[in-house]
Amino acid sequence: MDSDDDGFDAEACGGGDCEDLNPAVYPGAPEICGDGIDQDCNGYDAITCDGDYFYIDAEHCAIITGDLNVSNTASISLELLHTLQEVGGGIQFYNNTVLTSFSSMDKLKSVGSFLWIGHNNPLETFTLDQLTYVGGDLSVFRNTALTSFSMASLPKVDGQFWIDDHNFIESIALDALEEING
Repeated sequence: MDSDDDGFDAEACGGGDCEDLNPAVYPGAPEICGDGIDQDCNGYDAITCDGDYFYIDAEHCAIITGDLNVSNTASISLELLHTLQEVGGGIQFYNNTVLTSFSSMDKLKSVGSFLWIGHNNPLETFTLDQLTYVGGDLSVFRNTALTSFSMASLPKVDGQFWIDDHNFIESIALDALEEING
């Protein structure tokens, strides 16, 4: 039964809708940061996280005001970053020896400073298609298994853009990229 006509049955009826009287609340719904409502039915409201964060401490952060360090994690898909939309500083994805995809990062829109993706040897592909801004250098380097990546909505990089030291890249999607200012 779907009382609010949002396309998802209520949890009481075996579905995933955690608030079946509100059509703005359903599994996968856009999360409004810090309003006390769990719009996407993951059990938590998205929050603003002030300062710098390591991956292990960043779950439920929709906005991180400082830098995000994702290094030496045991994650294969970065599942703790399922709500991340914006990082005010930079992001470093570095030396993650089991990381194979960024599949949980489908909401990231803006990085205020650098975005470095390097030495993630099992990483074969990544997609950051919601990303529309990088405020500093963008560097994709030494991911030895990388075959493809996509940042199809990114129109501008306000720094340098490097793609370096990859043996197997077959596909790069940068459809909207018009400007690199480095």
